[in-house]
Amino acid sequence: MPADYIDPFDMPRDHHGNIISGFYEAKKLSPDDRALLKAVREKDEDAMRQALASGANIDADDGEALMGAVRRGDADMAEWLLKAGANVHRADDHALRDAVYRGHLPLVQLLVEQGADLFALRCGPAGVAGGREDDNALIVTDYLTQAMFRQREIFLSGMAAAPAGKFLRESYGATQEAGLLRAVKMNAVAPALAALKEAGEKLTSSDLHDLKDREGKSLAHYATDRGQLKAFFADDLWQGRPEELIEAYGRLSKDMKERGGIDAAAMAGVISTIRQKELKEKAGKFRLKPPGL
Repeated sequence: MPADYIDPFDMPRDHHGNIISGFYEAKKLSPDDRALLKAVREKDEDAMRQALASGANIDADDGEALMGAVRRGDADMAEWLLKAGANVHRADDHALRDAVYRGHLPLVQLLVEQGADLFALRCGPAGVAGGREDDNALIVTDYLTQAMFRQREIFLSGMAAAPAGKFLRESYGATQEAGLLRAVKMNAVAPALAALKEAGEKLTSSDLHDLKDREGKSLAHYATDRGQLKAFFADDLWQGRPEELIEAYGRLSKDMKERGGIDAAAMAGVISTIRQKELKEKAGKFRLKPPGL
């Protein structure tokens, strides 16, 4: 057998279980990684421990060991891997999305208890479940909907009780993501931006481009993906700092501008509004004296 042979069972797969073609053209697994994946598939805990002790990466192949256990509906194996250090957030919480898609409540509950990000489910629980209406899908959807509602309420309560600028720019809880980014994921952009305005805070180019999630995606990236980018370019969030706004816009990719619905004409309109407000404020400070006085 060639040294670079790759067992098809060790190949990464999509949520349907299909092998992702072309992946191994640029990436190969180490022998220890392959041994670990084989041991996980065979539920051989001794071999799994040996592979890890020999240097296997428990998150190799974007968490294929954990995701393989999820595909097989093996909650016990998934729990073993998580306790052994598997990253529940690997590949943008793909394990959770897969468990939801398969309607496996015990696995979903396990992953959520281990810190999986409910708000990585971009199209919501029902969307991830594929729109199915079987009993398992409905139970999982109901569980997630309630859990997401509770987490969103906790987030909003925390934001109301803390200085908005600090709360929204620092890491929120154990998520390792800034509050502003969490607000995008939680569909709480409107209250988050309202809190910034009320606190007299303004947005910065750094907010949009340097606040990043665990996968390295920026706030601007997420806001674009979730159709919320325009909200971050409202003129009152940049009042008095058009140059900062121009910089933030300039750092957007062409794709973000197109998908976010913010073309050059729209941006010119926002900047013009900011300039007009600045002129009105200056004019209000200088009142002409009536003739003869």
